[in-house]
Amino acid sequence: MPTPAITDGTTQFFNVLYDGNGTGQRIGKFLPYTDVGTITKGCIFNAADDPSLTRNLGSNGTRSKFTISTWIKRNKLYGSGFMAVITGGLASTNDGIFFNSSEQLYTYFFGTETLVTTRTFEDTSRFYHIVLRVDSSQSTADDRLRLYIDGEQITAFGTRNNPSQDATTSLFLNNSQNIRIGRHGSSTLYEGDYILAETILADGQSYGPDTFGVTDTSTGKWIPKDVSSGITYGTHGFRMNYANSAGQTIGDDSSGNGNDMTVANLATTDIVTDTPTQNHCVLSSGLSRGSVDLTEGGTKLQSSSTNYACCATTMSFSEEDSQGYYFEVKVTGSTRTTTGVLIMRDSVNVDALSSDQQHSDCFGIVARGGGGSNQYWYSADGSYDGTTGVSHGANDVIQVAFKQGKVWFGINNTYLLSGNPATGANPTFSNIAGEDFRFLICTYSNYDILECNFGRSSFAHTAPSGFVALQEDNRPTTTKGKPGISWFKAFDNTNNHLLIDSSRGGNKQLQPNLVYGELTQEDMIQKFLPGGYQVEDFVNLNDPAREYISWNWVVNEGTTSANTEC
Repeated sequence: MPTPAITDGTTQFFNVLYDGNGTGQRIGKFLPYTDVGTITKGCIFNAADDPSLTRNLGSNGTRSKFTISTWIKRNKLYGSGFMAVITGGLASTNDGIFFNSSEQLYTYFFGTETLVTTRTFEDTSRFYHIVLRVDSSQSTADDRLRLYIDGEQITAFGTRNNPSQDATTSLFLNNSQNIRIGRHGSSTLYEGDYILAETILADGQSYGPDTFGVTDTSTGKWIPKDVSSGITYGTHGFRMNYANSAGQTIGDDSSGNGNDMTVANLATTDIVTDTPTQNHCVLSSGLSRGSVDLTEGGTKLQSSSTNYACCATTMSFSEEDSQGYYFEVKVTGSTRTTTGVLIMRDSVNVDALSSDQQHSDCFGIVARGGGGSNQYWYSADGSYDGTTGVSHGANDVIQVAFKQGKVWFGINNTYLLSGNPATGANPTFSNIAGEDFRFLICTYSNYDILECNFGRSSFAHTAPSGFVALQEDNRPTTTKGKPGISWFKAFDNTNNHLLIDSSRGGNKQLQPNLVYGELTQEDMIQKFLPGGYQVEDFVNLNDPAREYISWNWVVNEGTTSANTEC
């Protein structure tokens, strides 16, 4: 009897259980990146610092034809006002690319709101790739402004105002106007909270997304290409790769044009290795509770009031992972209250956790402050052990090492219970069984600030042997294929069933429990990926108050080709 073509059925059909986060997330197994073009540095823009890169133009550029490309990882969502990415103009009025108060992409050029997407962009766990292609000479009106996200053209807009043929922009690439990255021209209005990587302006050229990126055939993800050649930048074009190479500074233009930019309120500490080619774990604004204030690209947590704030990590991990993960949390501020580092099952709804974090699905250590006691105790299955007598003070570093269901907690390179992660001896907890856990970071007032280092900068202490940073290149691979059909249901309420397939596209749904025909919704599946999919914030797929199950069939290998033969 011949060997079956499929020897492991779980690669062709599998279930996925997940919690909604209301922003956007990758569902399923993370996969390492395949590098085609390597971006090694990103730049953190913190709105509170008033950061920017600015260049004043001494002449007109090609105001009817240009291309903007950038990779962006959002840190926080505004919910009001506008968040500028790249703009052109002086003080009160700017052309440019923004996120609006509904978290949609918004462009303003030619003196008007030109494009406002219906899709929203709340996912803070990943880099989006934005390409805006402007060419007003095109005879087809919709070709004069083309917007692409992760290599795919956006066609659904709540607002679309195309320029007249051969129109020129009023402010962008205009003589005596500024080009800015990271903010609007007006004082402190419209500033960004994000990480940017490889920001490019091609003056006088209309380039599609395939100039800057490519779909990785093994993972289905949109990844960067090597752009060191093949791009014509024109008079005012530039390539900002934020000190990507030795000898560069933050504002250096690496296009060869010499269009360097003036740096304001950005330092070498804002340059990180969190990039599209090595995406690092950060804290998730979508998996949070309390008065959360996230800065430094999603790694610095402080309460915005005297109340508590908790954030889970964007990346999950499993007992089955053979790889060990290590990270550090530095406690700064006055340490007068309570801070905690916990491991939380992914099925736990962060919003449902009590303020003291007693929960049967959390394991970890909490630093008890107040009254100067500053004593650590363990939290496991809702019970505390307050007899450890381990104190902490300002600037102490909490160490966390997790491997195959065991976790070690250390303070300033001394592990609790005489633990040794490298040898596997004396873990703080050894009974963390199952898949899909996240780290949960908690602080209980604005007196304490927790600075997390997931490996995008040097650790304060050497990671134990066998443990690495929690970033996408270090994730285990999966043998599961790309779903071609996925059937979704929130199993804790009566929401409708959803059936989505790759042939019709991730924005098309059927509701098999109802009699309606096909419905279109933009914020559903953006990509089918091996072992899962990338989902946005549509409520029937990603409500933060809901738990979901999906049944996934690997047919059509995640492609969008149709077969009309009967």
